[in-house]
Amino acid sequence: MRSIWAVVFLGLLISVPTFSQDDDVIRTESITESTITTNGRTETTLRSPPASAISPTINTSNSDLCTFGVAGAVQTQILGVSTGTQFTDENCERLKNSKTLYDMGMKVAAVSLVCQDRRVFNAMMNANTVSL
Repeated sequence: MRSIWAVVFLGLLISVPTFSQDDDVIRTESITESTITTNGRTETTLRSPPASAISPTINTSNSDLCTFGVAGAVQTQILGVSTGTQFTDENCERLKNSKTLYDMGMKVAAVSLVCQDRRVFNAMMNANTVSL
């Protein structure tokens, strides 16, 4: 029990802050008067961040959409212009519509819709699966 009190007492002695008597302020007393005259030129340079045109964000990250976004921006020291638009991928829409028709049991309509793409129609002709 005595050793615990000794440890507590030593801890208090070590943790007590010490204050120094040094004063950081320099004091001088003077009776003389002086006049200071300054002639000079002051130049100020203002540095600011460059102007920036920020193109709009067109969010087409949903995988079920058949659209994609295009955006761009141009900035000069005086004028900035930004614009953006979105485009629809018709072949993607055709494939989604054809899959929906096929899922509803309309297989002939689904094939007919896919054959609206000239490449698919030519492939079906080459395979002798479509007749004129």
